[in-house]
Amino acid sequence: MPSATFALMDGWHQESARTNGPVSLASEREGWTRSPACTSHWRESPTHEEVAELRPGSWLLTPQGAPEDLVILDLHGGSFRVGSAAGARSLGAQVALAAGARVLLPAHTVSRPRTPSPPVWMTAWRPTTWPPRRLRGSWWPGSVCVRDSVAVGSPAWSA
Repeated sequence: MPSATFALMDGWHQESARTNGPVSLASEREGWTRSPACTSHWRESPTHEEVAELRPGSWLLTPQGAPEDLVILDLHGGSFRVGSAAGARSLGAQVALAAGARVLLPAHTVSRPRTPSPPVWMTAWRPTTWPPRRLRGSWWPGSVCVRDSVAVGSPAWSA
């Protein structure tokens, strides 16, 4: 049974469709990715490098002087509707600069409300094969830090 919050949000979407016409999920995501919330960066910005070994749209953010043996795996939220690694780059850049460490933003598949865990879970594990080749230093479990804004991320990591 859907919650009252779900019913309220569904009502907003229905009203928007009536007043603005139908909006595709792709155009809604594109609009969110271009919004100021997703595109504003600090004056000083880490380098942005697309990561070919992962899903298209994954990013590595590297601030100046970042250690080569540390990476923050940043699992973005919002995949039920508008979340994307591109949309999370601004926050990822702030995390990279504040921590002085590289931030890996993997693009994970869109979750479905009834089965939210598998796409994030599988994406979260895939980058663990990536750092040894890219960090050029020794790699051990303590050199990967996980930050997530994913509703199912914390339960998945604690399992």
